Amino acid sequence: MFKIQRKIIGVASLGATYVATLTVLISTSALGTPIGHRELHPAICHYKYDDVGSTLDNSGALTNNSTTTSRSVYCPIHSDDALDVDDVSAVEVVGDEGNNGAGSTACAHYPLTGLFTCSTLGAWGSSLTVTTLSPNWSSVGFAYMRHDLTPGSSLFGMRLQD
Repeated sequence: MFKIQRKIIGVASLGATYVATLTVLISTSALGTPIGHRELHPAICHYKYDDVGSTLDNSGALTNNSTTTSRSVYCPIHSDDALDVDDVSAVEVVGDEGNNGAGSTACAHYPLTGLFTCSTLGAWGSSLTVTTLSPNWSSVGFAYMRHDLTPGSSLFGMRLQD
């Protein structure tokens, strides 16, 4: 899918005639960072309770420092003029699994019905991995990501793409 941006980079005056130079920028995922792309730091994420103290460290990556307890964190996903949640076709999650079992899922809460829906859990691998999910978000729901952090695992960030 091609998206085109036009930008005037110069205007020259030739008597009563003005000449405008246009640059056409074409962006696709194959040619570089697509328009309609957003990177999210895990600092936007939150554990379900405010009482975990230093168990979750968010001073860079979001790391579960517990040696025994897994933690699920929730990250809001919002729409704006640059990227609507309805247009997100892929979410890349960058993380390090730590102990086996860390993973992520794309979810939505539908307040009119009280229902929650989530995609299939995308399991992380060991070391630095990128897990790609296909969300099914709708404008009638509130989109979010849920990340299940096993002991020693770290969430580095997310990339949303249309």
